[in-house]
Amino acid sequence: MITDARLCTSAFFRVVDNALISAKGIENLELGMMEECMQHLDALSAAHFPRLRFLRVSGAMGENLARFIRNHSGNLLYLNYMHLNPRLPLESLSSHPNLSLPAVPEDLGVFPELMGYDGDGQLLPLVVPGSHIDSIDVYFMGEVAVKQYISTLHTTHAPWIRCISLLTVDWCPEALASIAQQAPSLTQLQWKCILPDDHEALDWTSSEEILCVLLQLPDLEEFHMKFESVPFGAESVEEFMQDCEILEQWSKALPNLTQLQLPWIGMTYRLQKRKWIPVCSDDNTLSCIFDHDPDELLDLPWLEAFAHDLAKWFRLPDPYHLQLRDDFLKEMQRVLDELMGKDPTKWTEIHYASLFLSRLHRALTGPPQDTDQ
Repeated sequence: MITDARLCTSAFFRVVDNALISAKGIENLELGMMEECMQHLDALSAAHFPRLRFLRVSGAMGENLARFIRNHSGNLLYLNYMHLNPRLPLESLSSHPNLSLPAVPEDLGVFPELMGYDGDGQLLPLVVPGSHIDSIDVYFMGEVAVKQYISTLHTTHAPWIRCISLLTVDWCPEALASIAQQAPSLTQLQWKCILPDDHEALDWTSSEEILCVLLQLPDLEEFHMKFESVPFGAESVEEFMQDCEILEQWSKALPNLTQLQLPWIGMTYRLQKRKWIPVCSDDNTLSCIFDHDPDELLDLPWLEAFAHDLAKWFRLPDPYHLQLRDDFLKEMQRVLDELMGKDPTKWTEIHYASLFLSRLHRALTGPPQDTDQ
């Protein structure tokens, strides 16, 4: 990764040029050169690697970089282009300068073999047309009209596209509708929004409005919608129950769904044996649940299955299997003593999971009985 050309001499860039030109057998190449660095690699723009299939580049879209991509566009299977400096925090998206695109789309080439594109969403109009792309993972900066670039799918091989992942700095329902209309064969859709810290409560849309759009995606299996800088969590059991109602409603309308992340309280669920269960591997989901006493959650339809999964995930005793309080506590202590010496990096997660399961066991069996005569 070269972040500042001022730190490198002309001799250094000649060495890089010569090394790249002589490496004709390259199949996978990553070039991390920000801003003005690429303009010093004159020989690189004319280099050709006939076996190159996977290309990752970052930096300003100058003439040298555009020409290099064009020289290899015909054989690429995967392209990752990051206009952003990877070292910048995601929150800086809104203040980062916009990408300068080539004046003519053909200046970047044609990508007939391309299967996946990751990176700056403003390149979609340049890389998607004429391709067989089936996976898109893109970000949009500042006030860029997301819908404008997503609409590129309308004139391309939209039926090929199976997976779309978006990172934006705001919520754009028009873009969601555009995706549903123009990429009807989607099986996975993920949208992560980075909202301002002062953003108001999520009254931006209703579950019915989102579902109405998703009905245009009959093959959809996974849908994740997440909002950063928004306090997630359920203040009451009623909010958990509302999630359950939405899950049932959506699963009836979209029978192929197997995983959902709902934006209202931020939990992720998976479908298991026709039941929606919170995902134990998701930290946000666990935090939402662990913030509540288990005795408040006893009426939730997923609690028992979640406890089974949680115990299995962390290799802890299951409160639904060990009925006697003393047996459960002894087994919990034995397992904790064993686990603590194996992987200390996971001890905090294991600790909170064990507390939740222990409290759940107490809620199921009642307080300890007084055995004094």
